[in-house]
Amino acid sequence: MLDQQESRTAPVGSVGAKAATLARLAYEGIPVPGFFVVPSTALSLHLETNGIAWPGSSEGLGQELRSAPVPVTISRPVLDAYDCLGPPEGLPTVAVRSSGAEEDSAGASFAGQFTSVLGVQGHEALLEALKECWASSLSPKSLRYRAQRGIDIGPDPRLAVIVQVQVFSVKSGVLFTVHPLEPRSDTACIEANFGTGESVVGGLATPDTLTISRSDGEVVETHIGTKHQMTSVGSERGTALLDVEDPKRTSAVLTDAEARELLRLGLRIEQLLGGPQDIEWAYDERRLWILQARPITALSSNGD
Repeated sequence: MLDQQESRTAPVGSVGAKAATLARLAYEGIPVPGFFVVPSTALSLHLETNGIAWPGSSEGLGQELRSAPVPVTISRPVLDAYDCLGPPEGLPTVAVRSSGAEEDSAGASFAGQFTSVLGVQGHEALLEALKECWASSLSPKSLRYRAQRGIDIGPDPRLAVIVQVQVFSVKSGVLFTVHPLEPRSDTACIEANFGTGESVVGGLATPDTLTISRSDGEVVETHIGTKHQMTSVGSERGTALLDVEDPKRTSAVLTDAEARELLRLGLRIEQLLGGPQDIEWAYDERRLWILQARPITALSSNGD
């Protein structure tokens, strides 16, 4: 298993673009939840040990991956690293997130194509979530995405898995450091909802949308969304879709001060990574966290 420092210097084919970026941001002092990476070679070893052909029959591969036991040469170091993520007492709750080598590029984000499992706690649950992420590498959805963009599956797996301390979000969303619809306007765009960001990136709710000046951090325009629903990590694995209480539905998710803090951090990330970024963020009860950063894959040419 690779810790954050090792993930920063490892080949992208081993840890995936998402993990490589998070490791770099953490090294630069950006608030990223603690994590380790199960490299793509672990999936290769799982396939080899269990006699599963790659890519084989894509229709049956996912079930084969899920039903086969994780080899002890993988499970032991994974569980040891997991035990070290949390406090001395008790088992940590983690997010188990796929990290593909081709993911988060300027030409293909692979957004939503691979599996993430939130609210995972315990050894058995972690290994099952690991296999779910592996299986998503050849899901019908991700294969269609590849075919549409001419991206070959390759002779060997190139999917790593991030095991990351779970953020229990009270508000979250996406920051585009350059407004995707008005790229010449010197503004950024923030989308926000209560709970986890799944309701925003998955289109499950109409989030608040803020246009904010990149120059001085002033909020230029705010549209309060009809936030009827939100997603939340609870005591069970995964997320639950919940109704937002009436008073909160029409109230702003972010304060102006939080929007400015988010913008400042986003512009620093943009500078570190060398271009406009699509950033997933979350506030828990204590602070702001950065969960992902990737290049904005397309900017409108119609900006003023």
